[in-house]
Amino acid sequence: RREEGAAAAASAAADGAEQPPKKKKLEISREEYDHVSVVVMRQLQAAEDRGEEEWTQGKLVEWYLEQREDIEDEEALVHARRMLTSIIERLIVSEHWVIVLNASEVQDMPGTCAQRRDARRLAPHPNYVPGRA
Repeated sequence: RREEGAAAAASAAADGAEQPPKKKKLEISREEYDHVSVVVMRQLQAAEDRGEEEWTQGKLVEWYLEQREDIEDEEALVHARRMLTSIIERLIVSEHWVIVLNASEVQDMPGTCAQRRDARRLAPHPNYVPGRA
């Protein structure tokens, strides 16, 4: 009987019943990345020019999603949010076009990783040259 239980558990694990689903790899075309990064950078630059300091990542994501008229269902919304979050992360970490103004505050904040990420205050890097995106 013990062998039957072990075989059933192994079969269930092999079928993926016990394992969480893997995240699908996000693929973004170069054209889409360039377009979104230009839109994001223009908005951050315009906000800075107007003297607005409270552009958090959460506010930027919500603003961008409101601009998109092609999002028709929940799945498209989740995909667009995930794509934008990935692009913003790349603009911060790899491109160095965006800086986080409150990085140390956010790091010590209680809450989930997503809550801390959405609380980051963003601004264009001082050396960012508009039109370079």
